[in-house]
Amino acid sequence: MTALSGFSKTKAICFTKNGAQLCARLSSLLQGFSFALGFGENKTDKTKWTEDCFVENQKEKILVIFVGALGICVRTIAPFLRSKTTDPAVLCIDEKGTFVISVLSGHIGGANKAASAIAKIISATPIITTATDINGKDAIDTFAVENNMTIVNPKAIKTVNAKILRDEPIKDNVIITHKKIENNQKKSDEEHLYLIKKSICIGVGCRKNTKKEVIIKAVEQCLFENDIDTRAIFSISSIDIKKNETGLVESAKYFGVPFLTFSKDELNAVSGSVSKSDFVKNTVGVDCVCERAALCAAKSSKERKLIAQKKTYEKSVTVALVLL
Repeated sequence: MTALSGFSKTKAICFTKNGAQLCARLSSLLQGFSFALGFGENKTDKTKWTEDCFVENQKEKILVIFVGALGICVRTIAPFLRSKTTDPAVLCIDEKGTFVISVLSGHIGGANKAASAIAKIISATPIITTATDINGKDAIDTFAVENNMTIVNPKAIKTVNAKILRDEPIKDNVIITHKKIENNQKKSDEEHLYLIKKSICIGVGCRKNTKKEVIIKAVEQCLFENDIDTRAIFSISSIDIKKNETGLVESAKYFGVPFLTFSKDELNAVSGSVSKSDFVKNTVGVDCVCERAALCAAKSSKERKLIAQKKTYEKSVTVALVLL
């Protein structure tokens, strides 16, 4: 079975017997695929089904497929459209599996690539209409998604992609940063696209049973002091004896990032100057947990840099920041 990259699951709805047969076929070919029947005596309410898909996509990235007429798809999803940065990827496949149409969120949601992938699997023709793709250009919103960046002001995507289509330079129109974006003028700017890169590895040390609220407050305070946007967090890390520390685990979930842990040997192997504490060394075998953990999390980057040394918050949490 094939797994569609970038999606946690694929949900489809069909409206004819031929469509149901196609869905059954897709179910045997794609991992995480499920489908509902939009016809028959016990048919699923397509409007409610669609609403649930859009809500679910706010928590995890899903692919939504309508197997039937494009008109049904368009009319059904229309009331739920909100933003190109939050709407799910939507495809429409005819009941015979001849065409796979990218309907919504082709770049950010990944519908274009999904359409091409599914079309290849079922020997269909992908229908993709976004200008950059049909002209063989790399869209800036696709670039942002593939490089783990948050788009601050999506209205500027149109301006930048238009320049890409005209083969004009975009260097002065795209600002990639990890710094906090607060200025409302920047958020409404349609000429300059602001992208926040997930490039901050946060190392945390804490006393046993420190509550998540205390850790979250400490992390947010450290980011505020260093003018860093919370959307720039790449990971939260610590020593492996803290791998089941509820406060740390829940804090990482709060920020929506991985929680990484490293052994004392891995932490001690980190090169470079770090803060040192004899008390911590005698307690866990490492002279500084937070700085070394952040550096370990960023080990894949040759340019990693400790931009905020260890600082203690609430007398129970230490935080350090490393830029990838």
